[in-house]
Amino acid sequence: MLHSKEFSRGSISGDPIGSVLIGTAAWGQKVGKAQALSILECFYERGFKWVDTSTNYPIDRISEHFGQTLDWLLEFGSTLPDLRILVKAGAATNQGDSNCILNVSYLESMFGMLLGRFQNMLGGLAIHWDDGGQTFDRRATIDFLANLSSEGFAVGLSGISNLGQYASFAADVNIPWIYQTNASPIRIGKLERDTEDIRRSLPGSKIFGYNLLGGISRKNMSNSGSRRSEIMAALADVSANKGDNLLERVLHAVKIHGVDGVIVGPSNVEQALEWCASLDRLAIE
Repeated sequence: MLHSKEFSRGSISGDPIGSVLIGTAAWGQKVGKAQALSILECFYERGFKWVDTSTNYPIDRISEHFGQTLDWLLEFGSTLPDLRILVKAGAATNQGDSNCILNVSYLESMFGMLLGRFQNMLGGLAIHWDDGGQTFDRRATIDFLANLSSEGFAVGLSGISNLGQYASFAADVNIPWIYQTNASPIRIGKLERDTEDIRRSLPGSKIFGYNLLGGISRKNMSNSGSRRSEIMAALADVSANKGDNLLERVLHAVKIHGVDGVIVGPSNVEQALEWCASLDRLAIE
């Protein structure tokens, strides 16, 4: 059974980030500006006020669009006073490559810029992508994030290919990391092992699953039906007690495999309403 404390809206004090982040990866690609605002308002009006975004969104390979999602959020936030954003930083382009800048001087500069632009809207900073091949002082980067955490900001890691490169340094600081991991239904068997490894490496982490409806295709599923039926088949063994509600089965499955929170990024208002309804139903069981 899922309770409100497990998939919660969060507040600005206490456990500030809650357990639901509004995803923005599709904004500027599948989702236009007006629709993005409508989706955001849908969640906001129901108490979900934390947004997950990145400095390089949208990743549409159009360099002029680098940072466009942040521009939209700055505009939207003027009418949504309690909105908070967790910004992932480090990706140097929006080309979909692994070109990143993760040294502490860059992150300090980026945080200063974000704080100047967003002020109270800025709820936290996370590292975005580290393929493990770059040479920089990861200890200095972790110390910088630890200082932000001590000041009340959420801090996180996303797209980390070699967690061990951070774990050896993170053991020396007490940070409630926000760690983002791929929770696609086709990875559900691996998800529990992933979350256990994360908790061993970064004790006290809060693990958020993304890509909750991703990775399903006829190529990797024997079921020849629609995307929806394929996802249901992938989850059949772990969430059958949730009946035929796709979103509730997904949420139940990732929860029992060790995920603490979810990043949901609907492509339209109808999907946003479905997500909100499922989250509400799970919260009152």
